[in-house]
Amino acid sequence: MPANTYDAIIVGSGITGGWAAKELTDAQALVAARTKELDAANQALTVAQDAANKSEAQRVAAEKVLAVRQGWSEKNPAIVAALVRACAQAAEFIEQPANRAEAARILAQPERLGVNPDVIQRTLDGQLRISPDGTIRESNRYLLIGRDGATRPEAVQAAWLYAQMVRWGQTRIDAGAWHAAMAVFRPDLYDAALGRSGGESAARSTPFTAFAGPVFDPADIAGYLASFAVARRAP
Repeated sequence: MPANTYDAIIVGSGITGGWAAKELTDAQALVAARTKELDAANQALTVAQDAANKSEAQRVAAEKVLAVRQGWSEKNPAIVAALVRACAQAAEFIEQPANRAEAARILAQPERLGVNPDVIQRTLDGQLRISPDGTIRESNRYLLIGRDGATRPEAVQAAWLYAQMVRWGQTRIDAGAWHAAMAVFRPDLYDAALGRSGGESAARSTPFTAFAGPVFDPADIAGYLASFAVARRAP
């Protein structure tokens, strides 16, 4: 078999790998995923399809977080509160359709994302190109930045992520680890920084629903996991 020469090799076909593949569509690039290999042009479309499917499968999913060490946060509460307010205000700004062209222009700069601003704005608007013929799939839930309580750190999200790690053999179920995971998400700090009561913020948040299995109860992770016939538990 003749050897192939590539200008770039992208390991992983998730959202980040997909963006890299899109940028390298004019190069000889190889996308190496766990189950398949895709050329960069096809991968750019595949990641759009995957992203659209994920937004349809799971209503709310935590993806990016602002994280600091607990000790540092306790010594610098004013800075933590300012960071939270800045993130919340930025999220509110970018959620306004009238502001998205400006946000796309800023993010498109070479020192930031370095991509075409039209692509960024289309993403912010929930319009994903999923086919070489230009077919667009629209989803107003593809990217939640400030709507539906998306910026509030909900402990149930941490518990669900931990449950998935247990289900797929990345760790063992342990009450201490489970509680430690939930303690990382601090809605109390978020509420205090924005001057909201816990009840007010919780009312703004969308109830957590998983895309498969029973309703997720963070108080019964073992029962939740037992409901799945397919899993890969840690030895």
